[in-house]
Amino acid sequence: MKTFRIVAFIAALALLLLHVFSLDYQDLRFSTNRTQYLGIVAMTLVSLSFLLGIIKDRNSNKD
Repeated sequence: MKTFRIVAFIAALALLLLHVFSLDYQDLRFSTNRTQYLGIVAMTLVSLSFLLGIIKDRNSNKD
C-alpha cells in the first residue's frame, strides 16, 4: 500500500505540473482557464492527501 501511495503522489504532482504548464498566461481569467484551475486545485488536494497518508504511515511505523 505504501508503494501505491508514493506512485499516486508522484502522478498527482506530474498532473499538477501539466495543468500549470498548460495555462494560458496571456489571459488568466477563470472563464478561459477553468479546466486548468480546477485541475490544479484537485491535484493539490489529492497530492496533499497522499502526502499526509505517507507521513502518517511513516510515523506509525516508528512506534
